[in-house]
Amino acid sequence: MACTIEIELTRDRWYVFGLLRVHCLLGDYHTALKWLQPIDISQQGVYTSVIGCHIATIYHYGFANLMVRRYVDVVREFNKILLYIFKTKQYHQKSLQYDQILKKNEQMYALLAVCLSLYPQTKLVDDFVNSQLREKYGEKMMRMQRYDDEAFGIYDELFSYACPKFITPSAPSFDEPLVNYNQDAYKLQLKMFLYEVMQQQLLSEVRTFLKVYSSISLAKLAKYMEVDKSTLR
Repeated sequence: MACTIEIELTRDRWYVFGLLRVHCLLGDYHTALKWLQPIDISQQGVYTSVIGCHIATIYHYGFANLMVRRYVDVVREFNKILLYIFKTKQYHQKSLQYDQILKKNEQMYALLAVCLSLYPQTKLVDDFVNSQLREKYGEKMMRMQRYDDEAFGIYDELFSYACPKFITPSAPSFDEPLVNYNQDAYKLQLKMFLYEVMQQQLLSEVRTFLKVYSSISLAKLAKYMEVDKSTLR
């Protein structure tokens, strides 16, 4: 009886991980995360016994959080899984999943670069992961954070490389057989992401001013503004 219950619980968990992925592919990120709520992914469990499932779960969990602007959760979980992959990938070199593990590893580094450019939180990143990240995307991250002329192109490039292969739930129009709709879902998600980048650009300017105001002395600021200190206060 106990064995039967455990099997049922295991099946339920695999079902949840599958739904997480499906809803990510559909672009329904809130529902994807809602399905995962009963499971504490920070703890060892049945999904960690299969490395492919472990990595895929964290990847889709992180991507969903990125799209709903929960950047701290993305950084925290990607940091842990990237360290885990580094420590264990040597044991899976003969596995059929090895190429997929390496691909997800690179995709998560790209998403982490995007996330840290939008919301700098390097204190949450391990030194090794940070070193690898700077080696792979250091220059691009600086451009993304500056929001220069090439920044949106870089965001587009990294998103396109690291995003899942989106699908649309609607059936194709068989009245127009020569029209290709297979990129529509991807283009919609890219548009939503770049719109958020534009919003973050405004916050980046505010963040820059806040850094200045939190470090400059009142006397120095008064001098720049050409008023006396008491008036500025």
